[in-house]
Amino acid sequence: MTSSGSGLEWVWKRKLFSRLARGRGGKETPMSKPVTEEQIRLALPTPAKIFTRGVIGLLALLIVGFILTNYASDFSAKHLALHPRDVVHGRVWQLVTYWLINPNSWILLFAMTVLLFMASAVEREWGTRSFLGLWLTAVVGCGVIWTVVMLVLGKEYVGAQSDAGSYAVIAAFGLLFRRKRFFYILWTIEAQVIALLLIGVGVILSIPNPLFLIWVLGAGLGWLYVKVLWRQQHGRPHWPAPRKVVQGPFIEIDDTDE
Repeated sequence: MTSSGSGLEWVWKRKLFSRLARGRGGKETPMSKPVTEEQIRLALPTPAKIFTRGVIGLLALLIVGFILTNYASDFSAKHLALHPRDVVHGRVWQLVTYWLINPNSWILLFAMTVLLFMASAVEREWGTRSFLGLWLTAVVGCGVIWTVVMLVLGKEYVGAQSDAGSYAVIAAFGLLFRRKRFFYILWTIEAQVIALLLIGVGVILSIPNPLFLIWVLGAGLGWLYVKVLWRQQHGRPHWPAPRKVVQGPFIEIDDTDE
């Protein structure tokens, strides 16, 4: 175990053998020789890598929204939450502010967890401006969809939660770190699997109230944002080259062949 600029690190190596070089039961035979050597590095990032500028800003806004929801509920419900008819009559800022108002602590906790576990990795990969653009695109996009659907259905339901941005971050995380394995507790799991599982859970939880699927659509908007950003940067759809080091939310895994 060592200490570096990235935090505490555990590094070990293991020899890999071909299948033909093993005997029955997977045991090494006297004639077997290692094909290659794999180095695995587990690292706990420093707080500076977790609390990036964009993440700190969004966390602060969520805390402000929580305070307003509990101590200025009338003001926040009237002026910050998303009222479709009010948006049509000029209160367009509600498309940007409604995510600050979370109806319960679980949604707030989910948003903060996604920001810490995934958004910090996305921001380090992209930069603060592109990351905040992702969050804002999903929030405004889902807000517009919510407004249109409510007007078409003739409903007066108020939109107020941060799930749109959370699911956009989840989708971006799955795309940017696809096929990369992240260490969670006792096992490793690929980034795209994590993203698909969380999105699937969101869909299942929305079954009792299908209108909540509008917030899960933030994942689709996040996917589109990633594709458009790659097209602008490279002139065509492009999957960035895999990186040597997998920068996970709290754990990094580095698999390299020597």
